[in-house]
Parts: sequence; structure tokens; C-alpha cells
Amino acid sequence: MITKILITLAVIAACYFYLKFKRKRAAASQPAVRVIPDTDIDPRPPFRLLAVILVVLALVGGASVAAYHWYDGRTLLQVQLTPAGEGESRDYQVYKRDLELRRFTTVEGQIVRVADSDRLIVTEVPQD
Repeated sequence: MITKILITLAVIAACYFYLKFKRKRAAASQPAVRVIPDTDIDPRPPFRLLAVILVVLALVGGASVAAYHWYDGRTLLQVQLTPAGEGESRDYQVYKRDLELRRFTTVEGQIVRVADSDRLIVTEVPQD
């Protein structure tokens, strides 16, 4: 994940420096006087503003997805494990982030592995 972020930042920095160098080269080859046409249209569209808005939206979206994933993972669940051979069931409290396909880690830190024949009943613990 960090590698993807670093590669993205490197590409953005390379594009920025490339455009900055290209603009300096174009400014050096053109005469110093710039003629602006008499129109109501802005000669330079606000690409920088659009890029900043898109980057801010991407950062806000990524942060909100990460925050939701963190908040949702802290949901407390009640897991009732009933083995196939035995009739006695055991209750465990588990955070949602610690519940996997064939095993889970309880709030106390106990790791429980579940067999194919075992039955799980998972319910959410109501928050007061």
C-alpha cells in the first residue's frame, strides 16, 4: 500500500517538474511581450485548481474509506460455537476485524480454530 502511494507521489512530482521545465523552455523561446486577445474567455483554464480539487477529493475519499474500515472493524460480535459431536455450545466475544473464515481471535486474545462440521452463530452485541 505504501509502495503504491510512493509511486503515485513520484509520478505526480515527475509530471510537475516536467511541466515546469517545459513552461520555462517555452517562455525562453518566446518574446517577452505577451499579447492577450480581447475576449471574455480566460486564456488559461484553471487546470491547477481542478488538479488540487481532484487530489483533495481523492485524499478525503481514501481517508473516509479507511476511517469506516477501522470503525467497522471495532464492532463487537457475539460468536456462538457449537461443535458437531457435542451438544454444548460456547460463547465468545470477538471484534469484527478478528473474525476470519476458519478461525477467530477473541477479545481476551484466545485464538479459536473452527472445523468444517462446527456451527457458528454470529450476532452483533448491542451498544448501549
